[in-house]
Amino acid sequence: MTISAENTQFINSLENALKQKQTVELSFDNKNNPTVRPLGVLSRLWHWRDTKYHEARLSRLADVVAQIISLQPRMTIEVAEKDQTLIVGRKLFKYITKESGIQVNTDTLRKQITAAKVGVDPKILDCNPGLQTFIEKNHIERYLLHYGHHLDIDPETGKASILKDGKMCSWEDVAADIAKWEPFTHTPQQNFYYGQEGVQRKDMYNWTKLEPYKKEDPAAWKYQYIFETCACYNPESTLEGNHSWVRLRTPTGDVYSVGVYRPSKPNPFDKYNTPFRNKPGYLMMPDVSEFWDFAISTVGVVINEEIFLKMKTMIENDKKADHLVFHLVKDNCLLYCNKVASLANVKLPTQEGLATHVISENALTKINNAISYLPMFIQKICYAVAAFFINCCQLLLGTNVQDDRLNAQQIQKATPHIKTISDLFDIDKTLHNHPNTFAFKTTKYISDWRKQEIEKIEKTTNSIEEKIEKIKEIEFRLPDSCYIASQAS
Repeated sequence: MTISAENTQFINSLENALKQKQTVELSFDNKNNPTVRPLGVLSRLWHWRDTKYHEARLSRLADVVAQIISLQPRMTIEVAEKDQTLIVGRKLFKYITKESGIQVNTDTLRKQITAAKVGVDPKILDCNPGLQTFIEKNHIERYLLHYGHHLDIDPETGKASILKDGKMCSWEDVAADIAKWEPFTHTPQQNFYYGQEGVQRKDMYNWTKLEPYKKEDPAAWKYQYIFETCACYNPESTLEGNHSWVRLRTPTGDVYSVGVYRPSKPNPFDKYNTPFRNKPGYLMMPDVSEFWDFAISTVGVVINEEIFLKMKTMIENDKKADHLVFHLVKDNCLLYCNKVASLANVKLPTQEGLATHVISENALTKINNAISYLPMFIQKICYAVAAFFINCCQLLLGTNVQDDRLNAQQIQKATPHIKTISDLFDIDKTLHNHPNTFAFKTTKYISDWRKQEIEKIEKTTNSIEEKIEKIKEIEFRLPDSCYIASQAS
């Protein structure tokens, strides 16, 4: 068997198999290079309940991937983030440990992946007891990447140092401090054990005052107050990895991040048991999505200090009141962003029909075009029938159900989405605001408008200095249609 760091064909084949959820086994081509071979129907039936066979099958795949990773040169955290072999290795590890239902020893693969993600040799993890666990449990590589930090390694001893309280400290000392930490008792919890100053004992849900989570060069936004709506999206699913949150930037470089989240989101039971029900919503600071490995789309707008303080106060008051409800249609993360934006008289076009999740946009356009040729009263009947069908589906998915974890304040706010029989025929009840709509359509609409405005400036402004200043201003301006009437006028 020929194993090298350049087994591209094997990695590509394995990636495709995992993506298509194929059952595959390790095979070899005529040059003895590793590849994968899908199991036929008869083989899958023959080995259906053969646990030992599947343990061996998955173990061989894990071993080969671990060997390929071990042969790669050490990478920086930034390079490791995009390395295809590591990406496939993580997907294989996730499949084996969380989806396959087969008990397989993946310790070697796990260590190779963890070491590569933080840019060190696997032997370094052995020299620093507890470091591997700390990295894996808290996804430290995501925070190192976000803040542009790294681990320091003593070349003679292999001992690691990590940033803590703004200075590099030996992992041995940091681990001793961590061992003294008492567990948090509040609920929900989302560890925030690494910030811009390094290792820290914080939780994203446990706060009362909105504080900056990092500092950047404010020259990038011309030393102004900026309000940003942000969204990340999962290209493989509209139901997972999609989220919206708010950023606030100040003239001194402080960056704030906060968003409404439902802590039960990763729970499979939460996804499939009345997923449209009213659930407890909590404000997270900073929003954990800042550190996810999904692309982030943003729209920023200039605000003044007064608006900044109003936004900050409203968010802090909402946190103190503990009354937020999360509902996929009428009280979700993007709608909270819109609520904050309204303080700046901003209203972004983020609304779209629920039907877009089950019918392609092209098909919906054709359907709407066909309906438009019908008499008006027939059009109304068509949309009422469509609304009835979609709203009945919402009821089946629990749109009026209240989660039993709601507190007294949340129960008061968790009003039924469909209150009357007439609501069943209301097409507006089928509209919602989804992060993907923001990421793909809202941002494109605003980007296209800004490009058009820049073209106008290029044509009508002669002074280079004036042209540069006007173009910079466009970066944080919005079309009039994105402002509430009083602002646009």
